[in-house]
Amino acid sequence: MVNSETKVYPHPYVTVDIVVFTLQDYTLRILLVKRKNDPFRGQWALPGGFVDTNEALSDAARRELQEETGVVLPYMAQLHAFGQPGRDPRGHTISIGYIGLLPTSDASRAVAGDDATSISWWEAAHPPVLAFDHDEIIRCARSMITIQVSHHPQLALYLLDDPFTLSEAQNTYEALLGRNTDRRNFRRRLLAGGWVHEVGRQRLHAPGRPARMYRVNKHTLPRSLDDNC
Repeated sequence: MVNSETKVYPHPYVTVDIVVFTLQDYTLRILLVKRKNDPFRGQWALPGGFVDTNEALSDAARRELQEETGVVLPYMAQLHAFGQPGRDPRGHTISIGYIGLLPTSDASRAVAGDDATSISWWEAAHPPVLAFDHDEIIRCARSMITIQVSHHPQLALYLLDDPFTLSEAQNTYEALLGRNTDRRNFRRRLLAGGWVHEVGRQRLHAPGRPARMYRVNKHTLPRSLDDNC
């Protein structure tokens, strides 16, 4: 009789896929790569790949993202596990999804690397035809980022370049939520949380109306959250 504790089971493959969000003109966009290799050669997909032996999942996600796009994320959180049989023609593969936030200025530095012939930022609400089940992963990621930002508005600050106005922070927050919010309440929470501090410089927000400028108190921001969708 085979002891159930020592029985050898077939092992599914394990991969990671990363949904990186940024804003361009207050439109939420995601980073996609065009696949260099089979399966789905030439199709758009999320950056990601196989987890190495004895490699932590988050380390694999950061490594694959950097190898394929050159991107290093200031914020990343685990999203969900995707393991429907048949999702990958190479065999039974379980993918651990991640979401990340990237400032606009850093987004422009992304370049195609390993396993990618090109990269592009696509509108999150209107991605192209995608490989694997990446459309499902993106839908889940969009839902998750809305939930996270509604509970943790300081996450919107990851998409801003210092210095910024409170109006710019508000517009970024609303772009992530996909709806308008009460501006006074948002600004009160932003300042009361100690997430930003005012700097001396001012920018003309409108003729004759100088606007106060702010910077992020980076040590007050979480590098990840443990929420799930």
